[in-house]
Amino acid sequence: TRICLATGLLLSGPAAAYTLDDTSIRHSAGAYTVAFDMRLDADAAKVRALMTDYDRLERLSDIVINSRVLEVMPDGSKRMQLDVRACVWAFCRRVHRVQDVTTLENGDLSTRVLPQRSDFSHAVERWRIEATPGGTRIRYNAQLAPSFFVPPLLGPYLMKQAIRREVMSAAQHLEALAPVGGRIANRHGR
Repeated sequence: TRICLATGLLLSGPAAAYTLDDTSIRHSAGAYTVAFDMRLDADAAKVRALMTDYDRLERLSDIVINSRVLEVMPDGSKRMQLDVRACVWAFCRRVHRVQDVTTLENGDLSTRVLPQRSDFSHAVERWRIEATPGGTRIRYNAQLAPSFFVPPLLGPYLMKQAIRREVMSAAQHLEALAPVGGRIANRHGR
């Protein structure tokens, strides 16, 4: 769901323990299919709590401008708003999403964007958060079709790089906020 970048991993603090085991970002006809499998040196229950605190997602990413629950549905799913500052190379814009978030029976988180209220014509995501010995495993799959202009020649390449960098930045934030056996720190890991 998050598209933009930190200025570099060297400026972000101590070395991260996360591993990105598998990542795939494909572009076709203006849409992106994104998948990754990541392991974090972080407590799974705390990671889940942070990722489902929809009114405070800015703690997980430097690009999140605003996140908030708009409505809780009768089935328990939540309609939420997410605004991010998305930058691809020198091109930056505010990207707006209104999406429904559902916790599935197996614990996976599933999102579906409302295109008429978002800067995406289509966007669905699925997050699996699992406890592992000494940490957390997150598996993510998404299909994202932005309705805003992405330059056709370099745009897809730059979008892929931006998505990769944002995944790494979010991993660092989660490890800082949800240390195994530790207390939840503030946004910058202190």
